[in-house]
Amino acid sequence: ELARAGVTVERPARPVTITRFDVHRDASDPQLVHFYVGCTKGTYIRTLAHDLATSLGSTGHLVALRREAIGEAHVDKAWDVKVLTDQLFAAIRWVQASWRNVILVVHAVMGGGGGCCDSSWFVHPVPGVYLPLKNQ
Repeated sequence: ELARAGVTVERPARPVTITRFDVHRDASDPQLVHFYVGCTKGTYIRTLAHDLATSLGSTGHLVALRREAIGEAHVDKAWDVKVLTDQLFAAIRWVQASWRNVILVVHAVMGGGGGCCDSSWFVHPVPGVYLPLKNQ
């Protein structure tokens, strides 16, 4: 954010390892250059892009940056957003249903219904838990 505000930020040199550096020009816009970098943590990719342009006697800045991996976590192994949201909403529905059952059990313990042999009760899937059918 400081750089966007025009403030020069000193970046101390640090040892990093570049394991891969692929570069190619954009087919539709020769002013755009795409590159793929495999590197160790602590590598400033924006600085690398700037230094690359400077070393070529030009200027440049990073238009987009996409991190594809951190350690063993890789974007190819990531959840699809639709699957993730479906799983999230399923978990929310399960929690809501579970809390409803907890409330019904508390209601039963507090004496809000008939005895456990009364027809207004049903057996919960958890053995020994009885839930009232009334007031649902």
